Amino acid sequence: MQKGYQIAFLLLFYVSILNAQNSIIGKVAERANGNLEPLIGANVYWQNTTQGVATNVNGEFSLNKIPSIDSLIISYIGFETQTIHVKNEDRLFIVLKKNNELETIEVVVERSSSYIDFMSARNVEVISEKELFKAACCNLSESFETNPSVDVAFSDAVTGAKQIQMLGLSGKYTQITTENYPGVRGLSASFGLTYIPGTWINSIQLTKGIGSVVNGYESVAGQINVELKQPSFEEESKEKALINYYVNQAGRQEANLVLNNTLSEKLKSTTLAHVSNMSLEMDRNQDDFLDNPIGSQVNIIHRYKYFNKNNIMQIGFKGLYDSKNGGNRIRNFNSTIEQKRGELFFKRGHVFKGKPYKSLGFILNASALNINTLIGFIDSDLYKGNQHNLYSNLIYQTIIGNSNHKIKIGTSFNFDKYQESYLDIQNVNSLYEARYNVKRTEIVPGVFSEYTYSKGENFNFVVGARVDYHNLIGVMINPRLHAKYHFSENSTLRITSGSGQRIANIFVENMAFMASNRRLSVSPSNTNASLYGLNPEKAWNNGISFVQDFKIDYHQGSLVIDFYRTDFLNQVVVDYDYSPQEVRIYNLNGKSYSNSFQVELKYEPFKRFETKWAYRYFDVKTNYLNGLLTNPLISKHRGFANLSYKTRNKWMIDAT
Repeated sequence: MQKGYQIAFLLLFYVSILNAQNSIIGKVAERANGNLEPLIGANVYWQNTTQGVATNVNGEFSLNKIPSIDSLIISYIGFETQTIHVKNEDRLFIVLKKNNELETIEVVVERSSSYIDFMSARNVEVISEKELFKAACCNLSESFETNPSVDVAFSDAVTGAKQIQMLGLSGKYTQITTENYPGVRGLSASFGLTYIPGTWINSIQLTKGIGSVVNGYESVAGQINVELKQPSFEEESKEKALINYYVNQAGRQEANLVLNNTLSEKLKSTTLAHVSNMSLEMDRNQDDFLDNPIGSQVNIIHRYKYFNKNNIMQIGFKGLYDSKNGGNRIRNFNSTIEQKRGELFFKRGHVFKGKPYKSLGFILNASALNINTLIGFIDSDLYKGNQHNLYSNLIYQTIIGNSNHKIKIGTSFNFDKYQESYLDIQNVNSLYEARYNVKRTEIVPGVFSEYTYSKGENFNFVVGARVDYHNLIGVMINPRLHAKYHFSENSTLRITSGSGQRIANIFVENMAFMASNRRLSVSPSNTNASLYGLNPEKAWNNGISFVQDFKIDYHQGSLVIDFYRTDFLNQVVVDYDYSPQEVRIYNLNGKSYSNSFQVELKYEPFKRFETKWAYRYFDVKTNYLNGLLTNPLISKHRGFANLSYKTRNKWMIDAT
């Protein structure tokens, strides 16, 4: 059945698009501060006719030619109207001049602090910096307190590891990227969320359901992309420095710095720095275990950004040191986790001269991560891990015929080198040593293509596929489809379908069991020791979402209803319930699925007072050794409410 889906996707994906020779395409722009900026909603029409269009959010338009008429009119309020005589041209780039005789009228519309991206075919919720203020967050893991779609919780109090949950599935099935390159993945799965301070975040794009093929094959339940603060070339960007300090009753202290520096008109830099410390040992329930680990963290990013008319380039580095200490000091049950990470990144974007619809982007990222863990009564490292990663992505975007038909093609490369060592505590207590030593190198070149069809703003769909060759798995094919239809100006329906694959990292993704004194038992399905003897995971995700915007007595509101189902073709099952003395890990034999239903209502009953209400239902089951059972520690029903009020003098009061 799944092969049938793939064939259908690929056939649809490679359908040839007719070349629109009888149409003309173009872009309308203005010159602002020396740069060309698109004009949204400019009128383009044939002279003495009613046939015309308005430019889209990128200033682009497409219009059928009319025999015997060659005069094209371009008009926009506040700008001089232009008449262009079209002969054999099929592509135009028009720059309108401002009409100095008109007075400037400024219209200000305040957008909600979080909103569904109106133009995207995917179900993308944009969480702005204003929304992050509500959570009073200190890092990314605490940025979702006011979002009912994402749960974040400690996996255990000994190690302090945090994990997210989307669509009833743990965070390992959600692809987390930083500015569209790999973020929290691999060995950083347990603690990576805590390494992005909240004051560094500019916005978060939260995608429910399968992600884009452009970003890789690992997305299953969704994608979270974090945009950090970076140099801005906008005139209104005046912020030079931000200094932030935080302290709470538990002795947690954090200091953050965001520093912007202008080196020239085309070159700027930004430095992000973070220092935190948790030194107060707390044991409020007096069980001799620390309620939270103590420790410290130092984190820094420094980047340069170059910008001119057609090119944007960034280069920078990241550095991280983090140390956590917890456990039971009286009985010498210690928990010490130390992580070091270094990273270099390079990004380049180029827009072809005179062809604003054609662009080329390149991302290069290299990182190294080292983890040392000591948990329990032993004096040697319980777990040690190293990961070296090299990632690149080349993306070419253009149109086919006119701006209704867009296509992205590209190639990616991912290299991972893992070295892991785990000492089985239970076996050590039994007077013999059992240490798992796992080494693997993953080399994954891939190609992808994504076609977008748009018919105005009412309908568009995105169909794509990527083919990757994994040196340990072989060929991986993952097709994906996203579609959006506007029934009216206020009613939107979206559907999504596609598959994703990943390799489990059984130690770091399940670090909580290391503090439980359970024996690790892995039931291999193959002889490949570098994959722990387990087969890779693969799942299909299908979903539907409906958004209804409304006004009651001139006050804005929206209703969002969505349903997503994830079906695993193969899964690495972590079984805590088969035996109280061990954790069993094995490949799925049977069914595993997740059903997620959510209703969310936003309404502003009066000015500056926002309310958000939600209800969510999960049905998540897996075939364990004891049969088809509900997954543990997942709330079947959940209610959510958030009330936020902002005074005239900008004070904010928030309750969740």
